[in-house]
Amino acid sequence: MKNLGKIKLLTSNEIKDNFVSIGFECADRGLFKVEKCLEPIGKSGAKHTRLSSGWAKTEKEPGVFDFTWLDEIVDTMLKNGIQPWFNVVYGNPIYMPDAPNETAAGCTPWRYGEEVIEKWLRYAEKLAEHYKGRVTHFEIWNEANSGLFWHPGDGPDMLEYADMIQRTGKAIRNINPDAVIGCGLDGRGFYSDEWYKVLIPALKPGDIDFYCIHFYTTTPEWTYFPGIKRLRNLLDECGHTNTVIWQGESGFPSWFPESLDHSMQPKSQSNEHRQCVGHLRRFLLDKASGCEICSIFHATDLWEKTYKLPGLNNPKGAAHGILNGLTYTPKKSFETFNRVATVLSEDFVCISHSTPVNEVERYAPATEAVRFVFKRNGEPVYAYYLPTDIEEEVPATDGYTFVVDSANGEQFIENPVLIDMLDGDVYELTDVTVDGTKQMFGNLPLAEHPYIICDKKIYEII
Repeated sequence: MKNLGKIKLLTSNEIKDNFVSIGFECADRGLFKVEKCLEPIGKSGAKHTRLSSGWAKTEKEPGVFDFTWLDEIVDTMLKNGIQPWFNVVYGNPIYMPDAPNETAAGCTPWRYGEEVIEKWLRYAEKLAEHYKGRVTHFEIWNEANSGLFWHPGDGPDMLEYADMIQRTGKAIRNINPDAVIGCGLDGRGFYSDEWYKVLIPALKPGDIDFYCIHFYTTTPEWTYFPGIKRLRNLLDECGHTNTVIWQGESGFPSWFPESLDHSMQPKSQSNEHRQCVGHLRRFLLDKASGCEICSIFHATDLWEKTYKLPGLNNPKGAAHGILNGLTYTPKKSFETFNRVATVLSEDFVCISHSTPVNEVERYAPATEAVRFVFKRNGEPVYAYYLPTDIEEEVPATDGYTFVVDSANGEQFIENPVLIDMLDGDVYELTDVTVDGTKQMFGNLPLAEHPYIICDKKIYEII
């Protein structure tokens, strides 16, 4: 195949629209230097960013609200073509003197009585008022089915969480009737319905406009499409037919703690290559699942301060960032993130996809490529990869044939090119044959990371 160059990567301002979001959480806790990240993230191609609202950093004296720190982030992101959305969190030590950390991270107002709840609702109103016209989406709380974020007490309570969503959402909408309200749980609901089946029926239709899932695993395909389907069915059964699903937080670290003690249960140490492969597969899966947002955690490794939650003090957490911790230089994943943001931009929709072999069995041997049929502004875009165990780093092979079948409604491509999403190289495809309803692209590479087949005219090549 002839190498034609590389895909031209676009900044966030240069991209009209995409579903790509970057995590900017924890700025309220000083876990990274905001000023070091704002300029590079503006070049990332993200069109959305998730921000922690930071009650403790905003109201340091009772009744005095200072949003200056958050204004810097919101206004710079907007200037760079990125739309912020808020994760409305956490506690406040001025009302929670027994909080186990200095910012009351993970401490829940619903465990401190009605007086503290009223202070929280006042804060939510001030947040909505201050950002009216700048921020429209408010996700109430973070991973409410985790004890790390539901302190003190005996663990999460989904009925209490439903009350939090309803009362906080009402407070925000009283100030801004156009506000879009969301909620969410971590990915354990994909293995068990115990939280979903209490929370969702307790919410009335209209309480939530979007539902965030957080799904971290070293095998991105594992249980994913069945989990999305279960969630969608339960939302619909309970009358939440207009509630959309967001991937509110996900990712793949380039480094795990040396003990490998991490919720993703890695078998071995990670690296920047694995992080890139994990991100690339995550984005395609989320687009194919119908998620309206895919947010990657995080802009940078959170290494400036100890990460603290009730029962957790982590001096050096897993390296989830697309920027290196402390130096704030781009990792390889910054480039692949930017490439996804560029390629999956504008009117980009999934028409169909095949089922990954490891969707049910986490480490099933990858014997067949998973394929995706997309359209970008009405033009066909095809993608494929071999759903291997990412931790095995299985090398690419040659000789793969991708078949487009017009009998299934798929469109032929006039001037086909192949885009390697890992390194951005673009190749002219010459081994192309047509047999009746089938257009066949032969002699292709097949790897653990995605390749894109599309018409040469769709993207700018440099």
